[in-house]
Amino acid sequence: DYLRHVGALDESNPLVPRVIIPNYVHTPMNCITSSKYYAVCCPDACENMMAHLEGEIQAPHASPEVIVDVVSGWLSASTNSRQNLSAALISKLKDV
Repeated sequence: DYLRHVGALDESNPLVPRVIIPNYVHTPMNCITSSKYYAVCCPDACENMMAHLEGEIQAPHASPEVIVDVVSGWLSASTNSRQNLSAALISKLKDV
């Protein structure tokens, strides 16, 4: 019910509901205080990475392999070498 209320639940296919990650990340639960007129929210440390992923993928869905390739490429830009994500992290991604 909470995800639906904050607009973070995609029920376009009732058999497979999905969480809309950007909508979930920007929910009021990330705010310290709010009122009818304002909200004091914490900055989203992952916003730059999400923008990069969305810009590279440019699709509503992506396979874990595509996401791993994009993230690995992004990490390599900051370290001048390709980094491999751990098997445990990739496994968690596939579970999503």
